[in-house]
Amino acid sequence: MKNVADLSVTGSHIWCATDGGVFAYNKSNNSFQTIFKTDNISSQFVSSIAVDSLKQKVWIGTSEGFINIYDISSGDVHKVFDINRSNFTKKSITQLKVLGDTIALAAEFGVSLVNSKNLQFIETVTKFGGFTSAIPVYDIFYNRGFIISTSEGIAIQKPGTTNLSNPDSWETYPKNTVNLSRINRAFIYNNLITIATNKGFYQLNNNIWNKFLSVSDSIISVQVVNDNLYYLIKNKLMKYSPSLSPSVVEIFSNADYKFTKFKIDGDSYFISSNNGLIINGEIKLPNGPLSNSFQNMDIDNDGNLWVGSGKDVFGVGFFRFDGNEWTNYNRNTLPSLLSNSFHNVYAAPDNTIYFLNWGKGFVRLKDNKFSNFYIDNTDLIGIPNSNNFLVIDDVIYDKNDNLWVLNHWAADANVLSVLTPDSSWHQFKIGSPLSPQVMELKDQLVIDNENTKWFVSISGTPGLYYFNDNNTLLNTEDDKWGRLTNAEYFGSQSIQALAVDLHGELWVGTGLGVYIIPDPTKPTSRIFSVFTLRQQTINCIAIDPINNKWVGTKQGLFLTSSDGSQLIAQFDSKNSPLPADDIKSIAFDDKNGIVYIGTDYGLSTLTTEYIKPNNKSSELFLYPNPFVIENGKQNTLAIDKLFSNANIKIISVDGKLIDDFSTLGGRLAFWNGKNSSGDFVSSGIYLVIAYDEEGNKVLTSKVAVLRQ
Repeated sequence: MKNVADLSVTGSHIWCATDGGVFAYNKSNNSFQTIFKTDNISSQFVSSIAVDSLKQKVWIGTSEGFINIYDISSGDVHKVFDINRSNFTKKSITQLKVLGDTIALAAEFGVSLVNSKNLQFIETVTKFGGFTSAIPVYDIFYNRGFIISTSEGIAIQKPGTTNLSNPDSWETYPKNTVNLSRINRAFIYNNLITIATNKGFYQLNNNIWNKFLSVSDSIISVQVVNDNLYYLIKNKLMKYSPSLSPSVVEIFSNADYKFTKFKIDGDSYFISSNNGLIINGEIKLPNGPLSNSFQNMDIDNDGNLWVGSGKDVFGVGFFRFDGNEWTNYNRNTLPSLLSNSFHNVYAAPDNTIYFLNWGKGFVRLKDNKFSNFYIDNTDLIGIPNSNNFLVIDDVIYDKNDNLWVLNHWAADANVLSVLTPDSSWHQFKIGSPLSPQVMELKDQLVIDNENTKWFVSISGTPGLYYFNDNNTLLNTEDDKWGRLTNAEYFGSQSIQALAVDLHGELWVGTGLGVYIIPDPTKPTSRIFSVFTLRQQTINCIAIDPINNKWVGTKQGLFLTSSDGSQLIAQFDSKNSPLPADDIKSIAFDDKNGIVYIGTDYGLSTLTTEYIKPNNKSSELFLYPNPFVIENGKQNTLAIDKLFSNANIKIISVDGKLIDDFSTLGGRLAFWNGKNSSGDFVSSGIYLVIAYDEEGNKVLTSKVAVLRQ
């Protein structure tokens, strides 16, 4: 949420519009309130914000044209869809302004006035005088009439006119009249209409524009306080005081930031920027990741989510989420890091975490110590013509706790390297002994049940490659490798994702659907496509504890059954809190049943009932207990601590079978309080029995049922 596009100051709160939602900073107690798409606003791409202090409402405008009204007292959100559902090509709301019971909004197509009481549109203006229709509006100023800053110039409401939709109600001044490329703001200063432009300030006097203050950069935002004129340029807040010498002074600047809006309130200044909210020179941000980009994720044994941010200049480090707070790691917080370009992350079974860098090798976190692995302390080599540029696509442990390393475009053609538990390195080339291949690789490496390594080449002969060292790292004579080309086996589509499921089947995601290799030991003997995912562009695949497949695509998130034959659910940005349809990464917390869904525009979570079975339990855990059943309500008893693939029987105290059903296979199951005929049971004590098909595992517990 550090990219703040707009702000509104009211009392002790500063409300901020960001590309990740809304946050409010309470300066009286240094606390934050956040509003995300998961809190029922229509979009996280918030472009403008205004607070109606009298009505205690926050007006929120988005880049897609949604208007949301947040009630500060109740937390309720009211939504207005008129602009989003309109026929305008561009719909972003660029400004919101409270004018009594009217909300004036500037948009990429013109100006709309909305009644703040009934949320009805009063008027929409798309044509200002001789200007082109439906042009972007940057700013609305009102002083007994409207002054509108547009992409073509200034439009001033003619005195006495009331029909704003009539183009003749506007006096227009094209920007090229005074050889300007942009007019950002209009206001009144010294009783004259004044405009803030890319060349400084101009004033309208006797219908002639005269420059009264030159500025070296385009003026972004303006505020008049008494005789003082405050203005914002790219990374500076300035003050013009005509009675002082010098008349122009700098209030605050930071060359690394890009400012967007500001507000002067007494002795304080508030600036929205690409690095957060700035209050009197101090950055204020709610706890969160440094980026909305979630390119790769994994979860450790403690339930921590680890995230890689991106490649090259897009990488800003890596992040950890413990379920409550985010911790950011980069060269500022951890100077030993060689770069911030961490594009992938792997949480190993022994809880060692590996962070893969685009150009500087990888970093290992073990026993709370970070260690760099680069060309100077490994046998790895970088790409051709730049051997110091070491890109590690992926790493993974095999069943012998060896760390396998996938080296992107390795100049020495050692595509695979392995680091053994005793810290020795071994390297392997892929291809015939006479012509090993230098490969440009996809950033995914998986190992099947037979210890075969699978990875994807995107250059040379694109396809799916496999390699098995036959558990003899020192003997290359018994190594086996092979290739399944895209053209022959995968419909000539590029391979985007790999996953080995709980049955040992290899799932291959492509640019047009998913293929399954049911027997990886005989990879070419049988390959079939998944009908439910046909025509989808696959980005990533995750497996949950009962072998369901969570598939990230460019069209949203798909949940399929174990074999892919049934589409269980489908989520996108329209029917769920997902911030975008293009799903970049998925991580599943199998201990808590939480699926994390990463996009270029933020992270979403979904809590499910798919929890890893507990095969060491001695007794079931039932809740709530007592179980209160009310007619007309959804009644659910959770049956927890199940083992794999358990069946459930509900028995009355006199030994009668009440209900009998199978579970999904995970740790949790649910009973609706009804018997096998669909009727609610009577009050009393009931025995819950979990058992497997062979009768080797049996767990029991009792629940008290209360009918109301």
